[in-house]
Amino acid sequence: MDQARRGADAVIGRMLDRRTFLRATAGLGGLALLQPLTSACGGTSGGSGSGAGKDEVIYAYKSDVGTLDAQMTTDTTTQNVLHQIFEPLVKMGRDGNFEGVLAESWELVDDRTWKFNLRRDVTFHNGEPFNADAVKFSFERVVDPNLNSPAAPGFTAIDHVEVIDDYTVHIVTKDPYAATLSMLYELYIVPPQYITENGDEAFATNPVGTGPFKFVEWQRDVHVKMEAYEGHWRGKPAISKLTFRPIPEDSARIAALQNGEVDWIAAVTVDRVRELEDDDRLQIGIRPGQGIYAGIDTLRVEPFKDRRVRQALNYAANIDSIINDILDGRATRLPSAFFMATPGYDPDLEPYPYDPERAKALLAEAGYPDGFEFELNVPVGLQATQKLQEVGEALASDFSQVGLRPTIRVIDPGTAFDIYRAGQFQFYIYPWGSSHESGRYIETLLHSETRGYYYQNPEADVLIEEYMTTVDPDARIEVGKRLNEYLKEDAPWVFMYQEPDIYGYSKDIDWQPNPHDIYFHAYEIKFK
Repeated sequence: MDQARRGADAVIGRMLDRRTFLRATAGLGGLALLQPLTSACGGTSGGSGSGAGKDEVIYAYKSDVGTLDAQMTTDTTTQNVLHQIFEPLVKMGRDGNFEGVLAESWELVDDRTWKFNLRRDVTFHNGEPFNADAVKFSFERVVDPNLNSPAAPGFTAIDHVEVIDDYTVHIVTKDPYAATLSMLYELYIVPPQYITENGDEAFATNPVGTGPFKFVEWQRDVHVKMEAYEGHWRGKPAISKLTFRPIPEDSARIAALQNGEVDWIAAVTVDRVRELEDDDRLQIGIRPGQGIYAGIDTLRVEPFKDRRVRQALNYAANIDSIINDILDGRATRLPSAFFMATPGYDPDLEPYPYDPERAKALLAEAGYPDGFEFELNVPVGLQATQKLQEVGEALASDFSQVGLRPTIRVIDPGTAFDIYRAGQFQFYIYPWGSSHESGRYIETLLHSETRGYYYQNPEADVLIEEYMTTVDPDARIEVGKRLNEYLKEDAPWVFMYQEPDIYGYSKDIDWQPNPHDIYFHAYEIKFK
């Protein structure tokens, strides 16, 4: 494990150390308790004074967007694209604190009521005014059962939104909720009048937001085109035209950057970093990336209902070998479900060691001395994931060494989430986003009443609820440690690693990734 960590630290020089992460993220939901009125800070922004600019920037990524309706997705790739068109109330700043977007300031009125003062100089791209009614409409739309949004489970903590006046809203949670600001980063504000008059289907093909770029065209599997919105409250972006191109194949995407066909690429593979660093026309940006886990269907697959079998899978998986041999040491081993940035991450908690004999003994104890068959699903082509097919093949090989008989099923990213959401995976490798308040993914993925697709455990629910309702930062860290240890023992996943997000882009672009933010914001770009 030490060798893997050293390899990751040597390469991911810009990834924050654990203490910096904890200072930045521990108890983010409690910030308002310490600073009752938080004003918006101006982050790095292209704005109207950011150099000469460029007519068009072409950004290549791994897979196409799944929808243009920002409230109908939880896919990070799609959200990264749609963040240029739509805006939330708040976002994560480069200093690790939340800053205002469509909200100018906020305060915690009581332990469940958040007061937001909204910007007054904002319009949607069609000229419709942004106001408190738009915030209320956006919340009520995303949780409407008739919309059937996959994002809806992420907002179960909110009880209601109350309009106080045109530019003031109260967002009231059902209970005290430590990650309210993080939750609201995912609440995209949409235009009530436009959607009411045109309908959801029209909105999904011709989206209208308040963001710095407005929609121009989507040709599926070809491009998404946008242009600068001159009426944006930040001022016109430095980029006049912004194009996103899906190029799924890693080598083709890198070649497109090297040949000058695109200006920017996401998901540079670990084995090509040095090559791009040596090209004097290009530069590399690295930020802490996604966690990779192997999910287990503990609800429908009989052997996986037994904790001993799930623990056996963890003992059978040689994760250190995967990090060193497949990922060139450029990832960090995770001992349980918490990121290093997650409040409550415990650096003293040891990961499962690679111990195939212990795995065999647990399988025999659970009544499976001869193993069993199961399907191992691997989505290939997901944004910012590194060599998942090879990782899946290595896991399958490890499992076969202890008598298990997995069959690998490679699936495309376009259908992966639909299959996942339908509860049709038996065992699956999947990423989870390096969230700005990363305790949220624990609630979303592992609490019975949010998704609950593959794991439902009343004991875990109690700990998760305590963790998400403890707003005192220090107390929350202690609850998180107990939860983290419990999840390691209960093993709802095979715990794997956190990988870096690696970007390659032209030396003409003045930008570095935000280590605290999983989303890309093109308005931040300047030109040298």
